[in-house]
Parts: sequence; structure tokens; C-alpha cells
Amino acid sequence: MTSRAIITGASRGLGLLTAQHLRKSGWRVGIIARTSPADTEWSEHSIDSFFTAGDVADAQDMIRCADMTNESLGNARLLVCNAAVLGPVGQLHETNAIEFQHTFAVNVLGVINTIKAYWTQLLDVGDARVIVVSGGGVGGPRPMLRAPAYAPSKSALASLVEVLAPEFADIGAAITAVAPGAVLPTDFLSSVTDATVETAGAQLVAEAAMQRSAPSNGADGYLRLLDYLAGPQGKYLNGATLSGKWNTPEQLDAVLQRGLSPSMYRLRRIDGDLYDER
Repeated sequence: MTSRAIITGASRGLGLLTAQHLRKSGWRVGIIARTSPADTEWSEHSIDSFFTAGDVADAQDMIRCADMTNESLGNARLLVCNAAVLGPVGQLHETNAIEFQHTFAVNVLGVINTIKAYWTQLLDVGDARVIVVSGGGVGGPRPMLRAPAYAPSKSALASLVEVLAPEFADIGAAITAVAPGAVLPTDFLSSVTDATVETAGAQLVAEAAMQRSAPSNGADGYLRLLDYLAGPQGKYLNGATLSGKWNTPEQLDAVLQRGLSPSMYRLRRIDGDLYDER
């Protein structure tokens, strides 16, 4: 039986690439985005694809989107929560509360609204998967600087995934955070291009330049990991935060055979007596 996948923020960039990949892999795919997809193939609905304009920051709008995709495609088995905004660029004292609120409304509350809207479908399907697209250097040695709302919003998602994991286990499903580890052509950092180096910082300016000249296969590792998590092994990585760059299916298979430690692939990696589980 054909499975159904829903991707938010999929009008372009990584979200659209995810939708195209899943469709080619035999999934029925629904796209939710605030703007029309850059790929004209999605402009007309078909038996295996559906696009609806929607705002993840609006809980009622996501309920409407869930009803529409269900009517057109059927119950979703896979949710890819990808919708995100970069938010304010610059040092903290240069930003304002409204910019922060909007970033967290889209990046964090947007994921919560999406999961809540699709919860009944995930429950009905059984063995469902939710992939929360993380990023911003979460857990890595080089966090994204001069993006003071974006980076912590992505850290919040990794924590949210851990907190929700038991609820997903209770219904036989799994939720995982994935940092794509991918550099692909996208306009996600377009606001950085418009800012000065003094405001955006050398690191963020360099990241924007890398995106503009990225190779077309830059997301291959992320897509392989996505396929892996959608499969049988995905349920054993419930609550984990993984990287499309470092966590290959082969590496994860080897780790699962040895057995996961309680803190592996989790945010809580502080060593010593403070977090000793005695």
C-alpha cells in the first residue's frame, strides 16, 4: 500500500527537494507552504501529490491543512516538519522582541501545531514517523552566530523531540530530529546577503555564499538518512537528534547492533556527577 508523506515549508529549498525525493520513491506527497512551489509540477493536484497554502504558526490553519491533505491523499504516515525562518540577523542588542517571537512562532510552535493537527492521522496509521528538521549547529562545536533567534529555536526542537518521544512510543510511532548537514542551493539566507558584514558577521556571510554555489547533490546524505528513518529501523531512534552528514545508515546499523546508551544522540551529554543517573 502506498504511504503518504506531508512536508511543511516545501515550496523551495530543502523542503521541495524532500518532497521531490519522496514522490520519486513512491510516496504520495503533500506540500504545505505559505507560497506556491517553485516546481511547476506541483501546481496541479494529482493522485500522488497535493499542495495547499498554509501557515504553520497558525494552529487552526494547520488543522484545515490536515483535513485537506487527508481528503486528497489519505492519512499521513510521515511528517517532515521543515518550515522555518532565519529570523533577525545581527547581535542580540540589535534585534527586537517581535522578531524573536515570529521566529519561535514559526520554528517551534509551527512544529507543535503540525504534530497536533496530524496526531489523529498518525495514531490511525500506526508505525508513523515524524522528522523534525533541526540545524543551526545544534550539538556541534560551531553554532550559527549572528542568528540569535534561529539557533536557539532549533535547539528547542531537539529538546521537544526528546520530550515527545515517549508519547510517540505509546502509539507505536517515532519522532526524530535531523540536522541535514547539507549545503544546497537555496535562498534561505537571502537576508544575510542584504546585510553588511558588520551586522551579519563573517561566518554567516560565508554560509550564505556557500549556499549560493552549492552542488546539486549536497543533500544526498540527508535524503539517505530520511529514507532510513522512514523504514523499520527508524522506530529504534525515537527521540534522537541525528546528522545527515555524520550519521549514515551503515553507521546507525552498527550502533543499533551494539545498543544505544541512554544519552547517545541526545542533547543531555553532560558528563560527571551532575548528571550521573545513580
